[in-house]
Amino acid sequence: RQSEFRPLGEWMREQSIFNLLIQMRFFKYFLVNKMFHFWRSNVRHKLYCQVRLKLMRRLFTAKPTFCQAVNELKGLARAV
Repeated sequence: RQSEFRPLGEWMREQSIFNLLIQMRFFKYFLVNKMFHFWRSNVRHKLYCQVRLKLMRRLFTAKPTFCQAVNELKGLARAV
């Protein structure tokens, strides 16, 4: 396996550019922001699932035993 060689001058230039980049706010906080958005989307999804479950428990038409009857009524209403 061949190793990679980078001349000292090129390495120093890339290091100084890298240091400038990580001082910019966008790059400095990129991982923090990424994890925050990931956490926030997971929390929102969890809350959505909780609300959905509450609605399924409460709503009369969402109960499996009544779904067939509701669908038949809907079909009869469309026929009229």
